[in-house]
Amino acid sequence: MEDVESNREADRVVERLKHAIQQPYEVDGHSIELGVSIGVAYYPEDGMLIEELLDVADRKMYGDKAPDIPRG
Repeated sequence: MEDVESNREADRVVERLKHAIQQPYEVDGHSIELGVSIGVAYYPEDGMLIEELLDVADRKMYGDKAPDIPRG
């Protein structure tokens, strides 16, 4: 993401994007709801190579799709 100065700011942008996409839309009188999963990887914390970054982003995306399971 351009113009994002920190990982924390990027996380906030992703959450706002997810929230915006998940809002119901009206199409021809029908309410449509969308879902989205986004995985973000940070350089260099999550990897130095593109393959490493893609792997982390992919795992985070699929983790985002997993149902909320109490972890304790």
